[in-house]
Parts: sequence; C-alpha cells; structure tokens
Amino acid sequence: MSDANIKKEIYRMPPKLEFSQVTGMALSMTKLMLNGRMAEVFDTVKANYKHLKDVL
Repeated sequence: MSDANIKKEIYRMPPKLEFSQVTGMALSMTKLMLNGRMAEVFDTVKANYKHLKDVL
C-alpha cells in the first residue's frame, strides 16, 4: 500500500460519462455563475481542463 497526496477539491473523471452527469455539471456551474461565484467556476474549469482530451 502507498500513500498519495490528493487534492480533495479535484475529482477523478469516471471512465465513461453519462448525459445526466454532463447536465448536472452544467447546471451546477450555471448556478455558481448566477450567484456571482465566477472564481470557483474558473478554478473548476482549470482543474478539469487537462482531462478534456480523455473525454473527447
């Protein structure tokens, strides 16, 4: 067994995306934007941008 340092705010991408997961993420980001929490949206996008090539 080994110990790994993991940032809790960064989530691992599932092996297969469901449409409901995409719509849920979009809804969540929309709510954050409408509540003026753009910094959190940008942080989430930056953290997940590196996984984009794996999804597409």
